[in-house]
Amino acid sequence: MDGITGDIMTEETLKERLKRIVKNTTTDESPQICSLLRWEIDRDFEYLRGSAMEYVYNFERLDPAAPFAPLVAEFIEEVLTEEMENGNADAACDLGSFYYTGRIGEQNFAMAVELYKRAADMGSRQANENLGYCYYYGRDIPRDYEKAYFCFVKGALDNHPISMYKIGDMYRNGYFVSKDENEAFQIYRECWNIIRGDKHYIKSCGADIYMRLAECYAKGTGTRQNLKKALKFYQRAERLFYDRLLEGDFMIKHNYKHCIQEQDKLRKVLQAEIPQWTGFEEDPSNIPADEEIRVAEPAPAPSEGPYTEDDPDEDYAVPDDEDGTNLPN
Repeated sequence: MDGITGDIMTEETLKERLKRIVKNTTTDESPQICSLLRWEIDRDFEYLRGSAMEYVYNFERLDPAAPFAPLVAEFIEEVLTEEMENGNADAACDLGSFYYTGRIGEQNFAMAVELYKRAADMGSRQANENLGYCYYYGRDIPRDYEKAYFCFVKGALDNHPISMYKIGDMYRNGYFVSKDENEAFQIYRECWNIIRGDKHYIKSCGADIYMRLAECYAKGTGTRQNLKKALKFYQRAERLFYDRLLEGDFMIKHNYKHCIQEQDKLRKVLQAEIPQWTGFEEDPSNIPADEEIRVAEPAPAPSEGPYTEDDPDEDYAVPDDEDGTNLPN
């Protein structure tokens, strides 16, 4: 890490490192990163960013569906390690996440856990949440639901929806806590209430929350069964999971497929409930040309009756879009 002083790389060293990355990295490996750096080099670094950390955070957002090229990974690891040694808890957490996903090289859960623990000891709330996942799924450490629960509690105390819905999962499955499907559903609804209108949360965890609510409505877990609501939540979860897959979040691929499969099952059930009319056939010649190409939408399932004022689902109608607006009653 020669040339790094404190948490900032000297300007000349930074320029040389960036030039070296461009010279030895192909556009096939990192097209967006190479494009950014060539643009800056062509202008003789007129718009040089203030620190090496700024480049790390920019590189993180670029070429999201691919691992970092070797020299980019080396640069990021050096900068984050130096920042961590200087007391930056977020840098330790970020480095752990790159090892967790494998974007900085080979996927290494053991290294990720070590860095998450260090970041958590330094005060990173996000590291506690990430560590909770490692305990929950047993990522190179023994599965420990008790430790996972208390890691998630720290995030839930800040109303962080990811930690909250994982606690909901623990109530739904009876992990460490007593199984309570009603409590799980209430937690999922509160998560949805928190993310409404918050584009950051909707992008990062909206799909996970929508999927859980869909499962509850589909099976009647902690609430009345409502297949129409389940279908709508699965549709929105699918769309948001798809966006995250495009950005390289491949660890949610199973959830994406799950949402599609469950929609197919629900559509078959709803389709079967459509009345089969007899004694009537529509003359195709009477259908306007523009209607012939329309895709038929499934008819709604039979009504369960009007909601009452004390209906627990009334205030949690399915959102019309991810900006928090609601479907009309």
